Amino acid sequence: MGYGLDLANLDSTAKPCEDFYQFANGGWVKRNPIPAAESAWGSFNELAEKDNAVLRELLREAASSTTAPQGSSSRLVGDFYAAGMDSVAVNKAGVTPLQPELERISAVKSADALVATLADLKAKGMSGFFGVFVGQDEKMSTQYAAGVPGRTGLARSRLLPER
Repeated sequence: MGYGLDLANLDSTAKPCEDFYQFANGGWVKRNPIPAAESAWGSFNELAEKDNAVLRELLREAASSTTAPQGSSSRLVGDFYAAGMDSVAVNKAGVTPLQPELERISAVKSADALVATLADLKAKGMSGFFGVFVGQDEKMSTQYAAGVPGRTGLARSRLLPER
């Protein structure tokens, strides 16, 4: 794979002053139709698929290794992957492994207990009712602002005041 501009991605039949997108990307678009299971497709999708294939192979190798020492990174990763891929055991266990967390959530009876529980869940890598992030301000690009992701089920317009 080379670096720089791949001339095969151009559509030399398109006039760049009339349709620059077609000129710059037409060759790539023609050779890379959107897969039926996708709503959009681009070079970053290709890259993600290739990366996932490499990672999947590394995980499978780690899971099937019989020589990795107990407690080694390779063994831990392999065991973790194998456990997650064992759908029979996962289905058999059901929610049992989550029961302590579910009971803790059910026991919340006050605002203080809710805050403590949400903080504990967050520390364990789980999210609560919503997420918060810091990103570039949409109206003043030289500043950062706190934001609430759009996929939380909560409408942003009801949470954040208009400026």
